[in-house]
Amino acid sequence: MTPGTSLPPAGSAPRSVRLALPLLLTGCTLALAGAGPTRSALQVSSEPLDLPNPGLLEDAGKAYGFGDAVAGNGLPDGWRTSLKEGSVRYAAGGAGTTVSWTGAKGTVLSKLWPAQSGDSFILRTSLDTGATRSQPGSLGIAFLAKGELLDYALHRLETEQSGRQPVEIRASAPVGTDQVAVRWVWNAPAPGAAGQVELGPLSLTRVRAQSRSVVFPLQHVFLVTIETFRADHASLHGYPRATTPNLTRLAAQGAVLRTHSVQAPYTRPSLSSLVTSRYPVSLGITENVPPLPPEALTVAEMFADQGYVTSAFVAQFLLSAHYGFNQGFHDFYNHPNDTPTATVYRDLLPWVRSHAADNTFSWVHLFDPHGPYRPPEGAPSFAGDALWTADTRTLPAGAGKLTGPFIPGYVADPGKAERRHYVASYDAEIAYVDARIGELVATLESLGLAQRSMVVITADHGESMTDHDRWFCHGSLYEHDLHVPMVVWAPGRVRPGTVVEARSTHLDIVPTLLDYAGSPIPAGLKGRSLRGLLDGGKSATQTFSVAVVGEGEDERVAVRGDGPLKLIVDRQGQPVEAYDLTRDPAELTDVLAGRRTEAETLAAAYRSWMAGQLADDGRAAPTPERELSEEEIEKLRALGYLE
Repeated sequence: MTPGTSLPPAGSAPRSVRLALPLLLTGCTLALAGAGPTRSALQVSSEPLDLPNPGLLEDAGKAYGFGDAVAGNGLPDGWRTSLKEGSVRYAAGGAGTTVSWTGAKGTVLSKLWPAQSGDSFILRTSLDTGATRSQPGSLGIAFLAKGELLDYALHRLETEQSGRQPVEIRASAPVGTDQVAVRWVWNAPAPGAAGQVELGPLSLTRVRAQSRSVVFPLQHVFLVTIETFRADHASLHGYPRATTPNLTRLAAQGAVLRTHSVQAPYTRPSLSSLVTSRYPVSLGITENVPPLPPEALTVAEMFADQGYVTSAFVAQFLLSAHYGFNQGFHDFYNHPNDTPTATVYRDLLPWVRSHAADNTFSWVHLFDPHGPYRPPEGAPSFAGDALWTADTRTLPAGAGKLTGPFIPGYVADPGKAERRHYVASYDAEIAYVDARIGELVATLESLGLAQRSMVVITADHGESMTDHDRWFCHGSLYEHDLHVPMVVWAPGRVRPGTVVEARSTHLDIVPTLLDYAGSPIPAGLKGRSLRGLLDGGKSATQTFSVAVVGEGEDERVAVRGDGPLKLIVDRQGQPVEAYDLTRDPAELTDVLAGRRTEAETLAAAYRSWMAGQLADDGRAAPTPERELSEEEIEKLRALGYLE
């Protein structure tokens, strides 16, 4: 790669600890204001790619691949246009190109550039939708292998926002890539749907980051999150099946936090809260539809600001660049849903090896064991063991997810009506992921990086199995959806065999990582560093642990204080259910009627405390209703979130 102009750290300009001016030189070292020790300046080389006709206005009838080669055919020269339905036209606009369409379905593809696995790219433009409300499609980066589409990172061009909006898409080439292109996918919601947007000039840049001039107190930081992993199915927590031998070993070498919980029982609100250390309600994300707000400061941006190379390897559509989860990452790999962990590792492990000399922060999100529970090759089988033999329940099949009790359509395996089949398959996927966690740690050890690394392993939420008549799903405020494993492995930093019984939540993870990395903790984070607890002492903990689900008047919050009583309260903070977790850990008996006075006192204390927590951020306005694209509907249905 030919180095070009140096870029500032990943993400757009400033928040609390962001540099006020961009770095104009590569390879420099500087001290960040308030950042303590002198930090390494990120060296980020950039190579703008020659994008023919970036404004899409040149039209001499020479669009190639498709379309007629006649003068003025309404198609941009230098781009392949393949419309299955409708029409698209391009004309000069006030500050760019006015793109208008009627019932358009198809693709527009730029020229192809040579690329290789591990290359990272940034696609930039701007968009003004004006008054249109018809879906203008998705713009993105396409990766090809031998002429065939291998993977892509798409950003849906939203029509709800007024005024000109910047669009930035970051994506990295997966293993097997040999070409890259800009791709616009048209998918009008109805045959006659028409509209127009004003698009700014497009640019595509190849980037590469390194951070080697200074070794930080903590050189390599890994945040590993696992889908739908309830704590009581981990042998680490006493489950009779050997689902987590590697997590058990890592906890023995480091620490386990036994009462760790999430801020929401769905992927996007839970992990939005984790990566920002902010409450879901202040982000405006309590369900799986709203995107991560661009103004939210993410853990990747915090580490990039401090001089780390940042990377993400996520196997989840809900965490794609489309929803803003690429914020702050120099390298961003987004794999499709249901991608086995071994496939994610084809990108992850080479990246770890190639950046062994850098200071790095990496987020790894693994899809197993999310439903459907179909263990990949190499996973163990638990069929026929004692749990299998003891479970004789048969279950009716159904088509939906939350309207049971029955086996949801997206989980059901043909001819399989036994509960034990699904539970054993779920447990096998946990064991499969556990083995891959061991593989990551073994890689760090083989590279001699163990003493300079920290690996935190947790989950986005749990899974119901069939508890509370919620069959193989999540989204409730019961402990099977909220209580998740939490293991910290950091040789030489965390005392081996540390067991933390004090309550902790996802809000605490980012402050803890920054603390161990010797980095400043930005003002406004709602979590507390757990370093004191991990060091065997005390740490400032939250007065309450809370988790939220639902929107508007349907919003419910789970509230836990220091005592055994757990409340579920409504949007106004009034108790609607209560459980004594000491006497009834499975939450089978609602004790609200018999302990009303105690519940009211606890709820009043929660309301006062939460008002203080939201004093700065407030409660975000509800996300406007918007029409889902066909792609979103298909992927959400595959995840079981739509019937």
